[in-house]
Amino acid sequence: SYFVNVLYCAVAMLVVGTLIAIMIRNTKIILPFGMICLFMIYMFCGVFINYDQLPAGIKSIGNFIPVKYLMNDFFSIW
Repeated sequence: SYFVNVLYCAVAMLVVGTLIAIMIRNTKIILPFGMICLFMIYMFCGVFINYDQLPAGIKSIGNFIPVKYLMNDFFSIW
């Protein structure tokens, strides 16, 4: 089940990246925008601090991001 979730997250992030590339044609803009998106995902998933210490609003947003479950909930499965 862990590897199925990894594949699901990889496909979801590839789709997001493809949509960004389709919407923004200038490569000089895509890289900074992608880094901003990456660090926003990290913030909502609890990479920088423990997920339990995040405010409730950020936790509720993080519940919609599939990467959050890989980072926080699947250590026991692995």
